[in-house]
Amino acid sequence: MTLIERLRISIADIRIEFESKLESFPFRLPDHYPEFETGEPGCDLRIFINALRDSDFGSKHCLYKCPTFAVGRAGNRTIIEGYHPVYSRLVSRAEADEHFLEYDLRFNEGFLHWISEHHGISRDGVLALSYPMDQVMFLPVLARHDAFLIHACAAVLDGKALVFAGHSGDGKTTLSRILAGEGLELLSDERIAIRKVNGSFMAYGTPWPGEGDVVSPGAYPLGGLFLLKKASEHRIQQGKSSTRVAELLSRCIVP
Repeated sequence: MTLIERLRISIADIRIEFESKLESFPFRLPDHYPEFETGEPGCDLRIFINALRDSDFGSKHCLYKCPTFAVGRAGNRTIIEGYHPVYSRLVSRAEADEHFLEYDLRFNEGFLHWISEHHGISRDGVLALSYPMDQVMFLPVLARHDAFLIHACAAVLDGKALVFAGHSGDGKTTLSRILAGEGLELLSDERIAIRKVNGSFMAYGTPWPGEGDVVSPGAYPLGGLFLLKKASEHRIQQGKSSTRVAELLSRCIVP
């Protein structure tokens, strides 16, 4: 993890600035974020990490909930909450402004005390931006820039990106290793952003790797988009457009 007070990164040419206002606790970002650091002026999304509160996280109208995060509304603000995957305890809460241009990200100090006392884990050891909060906060601004995030690996061939979308277990990591073994540049083995720019589609690497730990800040024109399915032999098979679109959406991150 990388300790920060302020860091500006670029994903899919979208600039995101993190600013920690914590005085007593160091805040950490995932290891690969500094590889996407940018010095370009301007900012599309700001995330402020503010002082810890005890357990007063307020109420909300729940819109969606799964084991690791929930989304709700409180007035004109959208609330995203992150939960510990083992203990199902609230770890963090992010409040977005009306246009998803800024987030106020706070952490549950009571939970940090609890896990420190019961498991010997230091509070600064868990004070980190972790999956899936960073991706969920990024999705609205990504959508506003005609883009989406997809479960996929991608490789570069003849200056264009070939993107292979798949669910967990469909073979993204295996295919990435095969393509790397053929000498192809990889953009990611797990998450790819696809964005429409000036009427054409671009594929971007992201800082969120899979088992192969492959990330790249590279960007290339989209040369092909494939849906991965396990089979006894390699082949490309066409299908109905409506079916392919539905299957593609099922591989997107929170479509």
